[in-house]
Amino acid sequence: MILTIDAGNSRTKWGIFDDRQNLIFEDVFNNDAYPAQAPSSWTMCQQAVVSCVAGHLIAEKIKYLTQKINLSTLFVQSSAQACGVENSYDQPNQLGTDRWAALIAAWALVQTPCVVVNAGTAVTVDAISAKTTATGANAQGIFMGGLILPGLQLMQNSLLDNTAQIKTNAEQHELTLQLFPTNTASAVRTGAVTAILGLIKAMAIQLQATRKEPISCILSGGDAAIFAEALNNYPALQLAMPVIIDKHLVLKGLLYLQLETSQILNQNNR
Repeated sequence: MILTIDAGNSRTKWGIFDDRQNLIFEDVFNNDAYPAQAPSSWTMCQQAVVSCVAGHLIAEKIKYLTQKINLSTLFVQSSAQACGVENSYDQPNQLGTDRWAALIAAWALVQTPCVVVNAGTAVTVDAISAKTTATGANAQGIFMGGLILPGLQLMQNSLLDNTAQIKTNAEQHELTLQLFPTNTASAVRTGAVTAILGLIKAMAIQLQATRKEPISCILSGGDAAIFAEALNNYPALQLAMPVIIDKHLVLKGLLYLQLETSQILNQNNR
């Protein structure tokens, strides 16, 4: 079994995959409340693979937990190419490893051009195109590039924490999504959701303009369900494409990276 760990800006998500690539355990740590001991289920694993964008201190905490149970641990690095995806970033190793893992999993999921959204503390909106063979089949995914912007909570808090009148008025109502907001709280929530979805829609339109085939949008991250609901319920925000929610996209991408790394090592040792 393989332990996959996604250490994000606020939380650390982890999951355990069995030999058939089924996710059999999952849980979350808050980054400010790490456990002193590794969960007992980690001891069943033969390998751990980690994406850490949370900084050195969190990386050291993960190393401490895995070393205490003698678990071999790989901290992934973004590369120019892996698992059938080509990385077009100017400096491929500077692409966030969570984004890289999500892109790899998204390509494995649909094998067609798509917009990949990871909606957490920050929101990333990335585009995958495809190289085709002479017969027109999609042979390889190409990460074209993407956007990074504040996530839903950060957008809301930037207003609530820095504008006294808006904060005072917003406290009188629940933060909800409304087509035509009639109170300050809903105006803040709807403004933030609409801004993010507007950029997702713009990226989708730009990608679609480069492709003759249909594209899809894949949503992951803690706020994915909020954006999916808005896309489904508000006509002005809807995308003319399938919308897929996969909350384990990064964990799956880490699994695929580990499997490819092991395969390469086995071939080199023959």
